[in-house]
Amino acid sequence: MNVELKELRGDIHTAFEQFKTANEKHDEEVRKTGEATAETSAKVDTINNDISAMQKRLEQMEARDQRPDLEGGKSSDPEMQLRNAAFEKHLRYGADAMARCTPDEKRALSSIAAGDGGFLIPEDMESDIIMAASNLAGFRPVAQVRKTGRDAVRLAGLTKPAVTWGKGAITQSPVTGLNQANIAIEDLKVLVLVHNNILEDAEADVGDEITQAASRAIAEAEDVGFCSGLGAVSEQPSGLILDAGVVARAVLSGAVGGITMDAIIDMMASVNTSYRRNGTFMMSSLTEAAVRKLKTTTGEYLWEPSSQAGVPATLLGRPVAIDEGMPAIATGAEALVFGDFIAGYRIYDRTGVTIKRLDERYAELDSTGFIVKKRVGGGVVLSEAFTPMTIG
Repeated sequence: MNVELKELRGDIHTAFEQFKTANEKHDEEVRKTGEATAETSAKVDTINNDISAMQKRLEQMEARDQRPDLEGGKSSDPEMQLRNAAFEKHLRYGADAMARCTPDEKRALSSIAAGDGGFLIPEDMESDIIMAASNLAGFRPVAQVRKTGRDAVRLAGLTKPAVTWGKGAITQSPVTGLNQANIAIEDLKVLVLVHNNILEDAEADVGDEITQAASRAIAEAEDVGFCSGLGAVSEQPSGLILDAGVVARAVLSGAVGGITMDAIIDMMASVNTSYRRNGTFMMSSLTEAAVRKLKTTTGEYLWEPSSQAGVPATLLGRPVAIDEGMPAIATGAEALVFGDFIAGYRIYDRTGVTIKRLDERYAELDSTGFIVKKRVGGGVVLSEAFTPMTIG
């Protein structure tokens, strides 16, 4: 295990113990006098914010450790190597790339022309972008992800399998939680500016610069889109917390502008057992900070920090996924959701990520622009797999 990661995880556990001590003092003061002192309240908030910051740093460090090995992942296929070499020259030299390519590289570059002035990104780099985006995202890692070559995926025939015992006839009964989804594949475009000094530096890995910058932007945009995207009418994914079937299953938070333990238990209980056992809580880091204060009637905290690499923090024993696309705690907002994301939400990646080089537009910045276009769609396919919480 990375020593720095191990130490940071230990620091989080230590801080959480300090937080619990401070929060116990806060609650005791409230019981005795009706309110806690400003000093105690400030200490609780400071430690809580420190834990949130360390949690975010932990996630970033784990994502960095999981970052694709770009060199180790290069293809050994001669044709793919030609494409990679030609593509690298396109990134560096733009319109002058053809003059710098060998005849075989020219042929390879022509084979990946996208027809709109851009080029299809070679498979190595495309998979690196998707892998890096997945490591940085909150939503994509917990949902079901598939590939498609179509502009839309229609799931009108999706039904739950019917079962029966004995010799009786088996009949398919209707299931109201199943969405007849039509998931449109939308364009997600990212503009990356690369300083010309980097393009002129023979030692610089231009592809890596673009991959890492584009991946982070893609991860952030997808987190918002999959949570609260407005759907095909706005050329966005269909957001989980805007889905009518999911919203209809919402439970109230049990407190004005806040969250209660009972409401969280109700969330879990309202999801069928088959989905509950694979259930994950999703919320923003600000909501997690609020949930961190919740205790059972016997004084045990509902939230527990991560105990080992690759294992997230838990709430009532179930994993917590942090997605900054989720709403903050506010009246009427669906600030938390619990459910089986693999069963209930589907993401489709359209193969063929493209890139377009903008040679002149950012000349005054001594930079070159690159528009990376990824095609992706997402939507709820089983609303009964989720229960959100609406803040009262």
